[in-house]
Amino acid sequence: MKIAIIGNSIAGIMAFEELRKSDAGIEAILFPMEQELPYYQEKLPQFVSGNVSLDQMYYRHADSYSHDKIQVIFDTKISRVNFNRKRVFTESKKQYDFDVIFITDTGSDTFPDIKGTNKLGVFSLSRLSHMRILAKDLALIETIVIESDTQEGLEMAQTLVDLGKEVLLVTATKKIIPVNETASQEGISGQNLGEEIQAQENQKESFEEKKVRIVEETSIMEVLGDSDVKAVKLKSGKVFATQVVIFGNIQKDMRLFKDTGLSINEGIVVDEKFRAGIEGVFAFGNACVSSLASNGCRMEDQGEAIAAVIQGQKLEDSVSAPEPVTEAPAPDFEEKDNELADFSPHSQGEWNQN
Repeated sequence: MKIAIIGNSIAGIMAFEELRKSDAGIEAILFPMEQELPYYQEKLPQFVSGNVSLDQMYYRHADSYSHDKIQVIFDTKISRVNFNRKRVFTESKKQYDFDVIFITDTGSDTFPDIKGTNKLGVFSLSRLSHMRILAKDLALIETIVIESDTQEGLEMAQTLVDLGKEVLLVTATKKIIPVNETASQEGISGQNLGEEIQAQENQKESFEEKKVRIVEETSIMEVLGDSDVKAVKLKSGKVFATQVVIFGNIQKDMRLFKDTGLSINEGIVVDEKFRAGIEGVFAFGNACVSSLASNGCRMEDQGEAIAAVIQGQKLEDSVSAPEPVTEAPAPDFEEKDNELADFSPHSQGEWNQN
């Protein structure tokens, strides 16, 4: 059996590893999309801070892929996929056949439909390739704006504040999404929810004592500057000088999978077994829309579930339902307009993304 894996999520490799346990002859073709090997997305803040090395970001060492019969396709992009003929076509005019395909990531994000997102200094919160550029030139940067409603955005803001940067966190809602909605995917149970919420309250106090600013119930309307970022303009009309903009509230780029027979919503629509409606096609990780994937099913469980389906086992024998999580209110951050108006770099410096 030959498996094609599209994306940088570790979920695809985990599913392949589960299948290899019972069939050492299985081979795979990996299309990383982001031109990075599969990596731990949750470690991005630690990578930016320097506490996690690039090697530690990757799920597996590069040499292990060829050893386990995984062919990695770098330096070219997928031009199209024919799911019925079971074939992947690339821009370099090559084609790769498969028996089963795992779609774990779309490889790129769609920034908000506003002016200026093509400028140097605009990044995606969830991409290692973007965070590598940011980390390389971080010493030249003093001010950063993050637009995010998620715990990941909060963690990145805290990381950058700890590094001595001035951070403006822009949220569309009044409350940041509580930590359990993200962390529950890693197995945090309801009994620990109180500690997690208290930890987020402590983050708020830490923000107020340092250089972070939070502006709520608005969003970025325009990124200002010539070729590189100089400022952002919010829907509220306020303008803040900044050298970097990091977007967390972005959508997956699903263009590669449109008109292929797949059902597309905010991601690829799948059933409870991660089947995408075409024989041999599975979507999971960051690419799918699934109640099982979104309600606390860990990457390891997704891999086991896919392997079980392919091997003809029952899904309930391979993956347990996530534990219920008691709902609790998210921490409420009070906006301080008089402080926000003063947010500006001490000196503009230079931004060099090359």
